[in-house]
Amino acid sequence: LAPALVAAQAPPAMPAPQPPPPTIEVAGQGEVTAMPDRAQVLVTVQVRARTAAAAGTENAQRSQRVLDALRAAGVPREQLATLGYSVQPAYRYPGEGRSPELVGYDARNTVRVELRQVEQVGKAIDAALAAGANDVAGVNFFLGTPSGVKRDALAAATSDARLAA
Repeated sequence: LAPALVAAQAPPAMPAPQPPPPTIEVAGQGEVTAMPDRAQVLVTVQVRARTAAAAGTENAQRSQRVLDALRAAGVPREQLATLGYSVQPAYRYPGEGRSPELVGYDARNTVRVELRQVEQVGKAIDAALAAGANDVAGVNFFLGTPSGVKRDALAAATSDARLAA
């Protein structure tokens, strides 16, 4: 009687695993071209003075003039930000075998200008340079809302993949 009980309690046999359905893998490529509608401009004010304090003070004054000029050119305050600020000693290297000589301190302030209209780039650069900025560290163009363009590219890639399949 015992062997019959054990057989009754044994779990039912597992069905054999089914092989996965056949698949086809394809890749698609989609490309969409769009004109940028935003720009980022980096402008720098660099000042050299005898002391670090003098360099920092002069840099702060010139940087404020640059910010004021950019706002006067139509750039809202929330689209302006200090990206980096530094004060470092500046040396002159007179020649081989001679020690470097401290000639002052360089203060640098880089301002990031976000523009919501690419047509404002030239006006913003001109305003910043006229107010005391002495370096345009870079201009980058981009899309403010790239989701529609990405969606169009994905649709083109999906269509391309279906054709390949």
